[in-house]
Amino acid sequence: MAALLEVAGLRKRYGAIVVADDVTFSLEPGQCLGIIGPNGAGKSSVFNLIAGVAPSFAFDPNWVVAMMFIVLIGGIGTLDGPILGSIIYFALREVATGVLALSGGWYLVVLGAAAMATMVFAPAGLWPVVRDRLGVDGLSVRRRPPARSREVAPVERRVSASA
Repeated sequence: MAALLEVAGLRKRYGAIVVADDVTFSLEPGQCLGIIGPNGAGKSSVFNLIAGVAPSFAFDPNWVVAMMFIVLIGGIGTLDGPILGSIIYFALREVATGVLALSGGWYLVVLGAAAMATMVFAPAGLWPVVRDRLGVDGLSVRRRPPARSREVAPVERRVSASA
């Protein structure tokens, strides 16, 4: 049976400090693997290298562009907007890079054109358009005043003329 995960020759250094040097292991189905060591030994760095994440990714221009696109397309001020924006972002990314086989530069042009078109035709994002047209209010965080249980008749004031 094939291994679920194989890592071979993993290395990571921060300047002169080596935190992972030739880390090699495999994880078989049904096996439980743990990485132990003192603070600063490089456990988190090994995990981040395997998972492909790092704190510096939050400042990567591609990440910033993706997050701006998701919020602009979906709509800001709601929870549903970024969810819709994420779905559109990943769908456009797959169509542009997979189906149309566009390179990285043209892929960003497609994202920019979609964002500009959205800002022209739906300045608040696509979710408010969908919500208003379909009457759906999925994960709303808007506050509404409580509904009145009964109407109160206006009080008539009678003014009597004094002699």
